[in-house]
Amino acid sequence: MKKILTCILCFCICLSCLSATQVMAADDVYPYEVYCSNKNPAIGNTIVLRVSLYDYKNASVKIRGLQIDFTNVDSSVFEVVDHHTLIDETGVASNTTSYSETNNRVRLVYANSDGTLSDDTTNVMEIKLKIKDSLTEEGSISLPLTIKIQTTEVGAAGRITQKSSLDINYKIKSEIFSADIQWGRMEFVYSDGTWNPSTHKYENSGWMCDDEVNIIKVSNGGDMDIKASYSYLSEDEFKNVLGKFTDSDNNEVTYSEIISREVSSVYLQLFGKPNKEIESQKIGSVKVIIDEVA
Repeated sequence: MKKILTCILCFCICLSCLSATQVMAADDVYPYEVYCSNKNPAIGNTIVLRVSLYDYKNASVKIRGLQIDFTNVDSSVFEVVDHHTLIDETGVASNTTSYSETNNRVRLVYANSDGTLSDDTTNVMEIKLKIKDSLTEEGSISLPLTIKIQTTEVGAAGRITQKSSLDINYKIKSEIFSADIQWGRMEFVYSDGTWNPSTHKYENSGWMCDDEVNIIKVSNGGDMDIKASYSYLSEDEFKNVLGKFTDSDNNEVTYSEIISREVSSVYLQLFGKPNKEIESQKIGSVKVIIDEVA
């Protein structure tokens, strides 16, 4: 026996266009790009910086060592919230990041003494920087980026340095925020499952849906960091069917904090057996509340 439901609630704040800044260095020996979630953040906001190699798989000479430095990470302007390597390799001599407040520097050091950087490497490192709340005036700061590379070639030919910079213009926080919420179709099917005569139990029972049908995607298009809170409300005649929300790693969440110009996705999961036949009808609703991060 199968039952089907459609649970749809459209809720939008303000449609906005998200953008990201990319610094392309396509003419270098090892082309790379620097992603910045927002080059014009408000004071108090957090930005994400990400360094990625571009088309490394087609490089004729491979990388054995890599040092990436963001400098002028001035502690009077920035709070370093997080930094980590995105290179998915273990068992190498080094694959770590570090922050030196004294030197105003965030550094990645990768070293492989027994091989080279994997051909499928794209994203290399990520940093989260918060514009300090203590700032009272708008300003601008440049973050130089230096990439030092050791290849498999011997001598000076195997040592390469590539440079660029990223300009951040921070401003007074606006009192207006903007968010766009995109919904999946929210169509689910319930099945009692298949009877297993060996175990005398039903198997593969419960609520199912196609990929991305249950997604709720919140995009922060404003200058303020926002918080999206999620709740599910059952219709009176289906109180035994409950809902929860999970992230992409299937961890249960009740809210998401979304920094300026970033996107967060959660997924509605239903559980509980309906107590009556359902034919394409609403059994519940989803509420999303958008608020400023305290």
